[in-house]
Amino acid sequence: NTADWIGLAYRVGAMIAPLIGAAPEDVICCDSTSINLYKVLGAALAKRPGRHRIVAERDNFPTDLYIADQAARRAGPAHHVQWLAPGQMIEAALDEDVAVLMLTHVDYRTGAMHDMAGLTRAAHAAGALVVWDLAHSAGAIDLDVAGCNIDFAIGCGYKYLNGGPGAPAFIYAAPAHQTDI
Repeated sequence: NTADWIGLAYRVGAMIAPLIGAAPEDVICCDSTSINLYKVLGAALAKRPGRHRIVAERDNFPTDLYIADQAARRAGPAHHVQWLAPGQMIEAALDEDVAVLMLTHVDYRTGAMHDMAGLTRAAHAAGALVVWDLAHSAGAIDLDVAGCNIDFAIGCGYKYLNGGPGAPAFIYAAPAHQTDI
């Protein structure tokens, strides 16, 4: 392995890291956006035993909705997704049963952008973890996932990172979550 193909996922992740405001060792480039979302939702749900709900917006990217539903089903019969209607107050849905708040940072249809720092703080105040989908913001706008104290993020390499069709996606995991995943 003189070309170090095995390390390529880490080297490319380290190149993506400054684009999302992360340390190089906290990002890996691998798999697809969908697979990565499923993986981080599973990890986040496992880190919040006794909590049974994922909160997500109904108008989210359609694939993300299917994945959230399946991640909740896989976590157990008591788990489910609470789908928020357009315009419904996200903070009002956060309580002691929420394990994960899953949001897309930039709406793919309208360009509307969530307050990443504020919603992450609100979720943490309720004891929930946050998973951000950065597919429509990574490479297009300045991001600071470490500064916003987010738990997990996923994104694609084929849109604003200019990887083209079939390009791999990325995962960000906060350092606090890396040792026990």
